[in-house]
Amino acid sequence: RASETEIFSVDFTSIIPSGVSITSAVWANSVLLGEDDNAAAMIQGAAIINQSVVSTLITGGTPETFYKPICTAQLSNGQTVVLPEPGRGELRITA
Repeated sequence: RASETEIFSVDFTSIIPSGVSITSAVWANSVLLGEDDNAAAMIQGAAIINQSVVSTLITGGTPETFYKPICTAQLSNGQTVVLPEPGRGELRITA
């Protein structure tokens, strides 16, 4: 719902090599279906890293709009990884 704030998380466990950790992460948000010129403002605050899980707070949005929040993480081995994968992790806002 547009009036709620929710925790949105992704788990990088399956794509992080053994012995490698997440050193930083950032969330972004875009519109998949519908219109919202302020989709990026739905991301509230910095990414929260807890071992291989990265979370953020998402709030607001336009009713009947589909969004695609994504997390880009930097790893201790220099690699950059992004989740969720294409076609997953869609967020629909209802009235």
